[in-house]
Amino acid sequence: MIVDDRLETVLRTVAAGPSAVATQMRQLIDLLGRTPAERWTETHAAALPRLDSLVAILGDDASASLIRSANLRSPILVEHFAEASPKVALAAIAS
Repeated sequence: MIVDDRLETVLRTVAAGPSAVATQMRQLIDLLGRTPAERWTETHAAALPRLDSLVAILGDDASASLIRSANLRSPILVEHFAEASPKVALAAIAS
């Protein structure tokens, strides 16, 4: 049996510094984006507030840039980011 604990590992990691924060945001977007909506768990839902905190640390411009480059595939993530600041929302919708 193979256990995929990548999401839990990212959520346990404390991102120290701007590079680590940006890396963690990319990791979360990638991991959440690969999970079909019907397979989301409480852990996936718990990652959304973490994304919000990373956006707050990075700021709207840097966050929007990361989101735009992520090619969002998850309607859940697009919807979540669409409720953020206008720059972040537009980046999510555009990606």
